[in-house]
Amino acid sequence: MGWDRHFNFHGCWDILNIRAIRNKDYIQDFGEYFQVDYDTVGQYTGFYGKHGTEIYDGDICYSHKHKCVGKVVWNNTKAGFFYCIPISNSKFKEMPLYKYADDLEVIGNIYDNPNLLTTQIKEEIRLEREIIEKIVELVNQGHAIRFQEDWGENTLTLYIDDQHTHCGVPDGSYEILVKSLHDTLVKGRGLTFV
Repeated sequence: MGWDRHFNFHGCWDILNIRAIRNKDYIQDFGEYFQVDYDTVGQYTGFYGKHGTEIYDGDICYSHKHKCVGKVVWNNTKAGFFYCIPISNSKFKEMPLYKYADDLEVIGNIYDNPNLLTTQIKEEIRLEREIIEKIVELVNQGHAIRFQEDWGENTLTLYIDDQHTHCGVPDGSYEILVKSLHDTLVKGRGLTFV
């Protein structure tokens, strides 16, 4: 018995009725035909996000658990859909969509709202810069600073002089680590300096 895969596509937020006419694909809407721009067609993933919204390939979603924005993509090599969080201007961390779909809220797509991804990267760069400035400031004040990673426990322990604090890193999320470090170092949450 074969797998019955349900194909459902959207393009620029519309569900499409695709027809082939003279070796070109068109959508039909109220009796009129429009040529399909395949760069804007996203396949339905089979998953629903928060509030029961269908999730499509190319959607940009907000993760409430991880407090970050990412995009949904199909990975041919791994034969599955993934939620990808930007970790730099050109690199993304892939997480299996089936594990995170219930937590995701669709907020746009990569065709109409690509700036939603770059805005997050700019915010992380700003936070990283503030973290580095605070570390330099503490070192200049004579404080000894070191970090200890424990990826088995998904934590990073920050030692300043004899004090330490744990920065949690759920599922190894770099974005959460940056925010946690920022809260600890820059906002002073969890630390007091003598």
